[in-house]
Amino acid sequence: MLMNKKTMISIQNELPPGLEKAVLSILARCAGQKRAVGRGRLVELARLSPGLGQASDRQVRKAIENLREQGVLICNLLDGEGYFMADTLEEYQAFRAQYGSYAFTMLEKIKAMDRAADERWGEERTLQRRMF
Repeated sequence: MLMNKKTMISIQNELPPGLEKAVLSILARCAGQKRAVGRGRLVELARLSPGLGQASDRQVRKAIENLREQGVLICNLLDGEGYFMADTLEEYQAFRAQYGSYAFTMLEKIKAMDRAADERWGEERTLQRRMF
């Protein structure tokens, strides 16, 4: 599901106070890939914290995103094992390679879609893209 900027701001504003701290505290006990915690379990554990009984999966994902933006080394190798704090450089590098590959793939799709938009809408689309 695609979210517009207004929706993302709304989700961010709706993060219950203390959620990022709770997620960080939980993941601090999950150092290393072998101690990964699945997202569903992470949500369950976060909900046990005072005032977070209604925390949603989406809010927990947003808290993880916020923490990563602050430089917290939260990894997930998309292997079904879940989230963990990088305990070694190798774990971080494996996460980074996969995460970076995902970002590169998205950029390639955007480029292809931009070319199609240029063909469909011509110069108007090209000028709009240059503004951003």
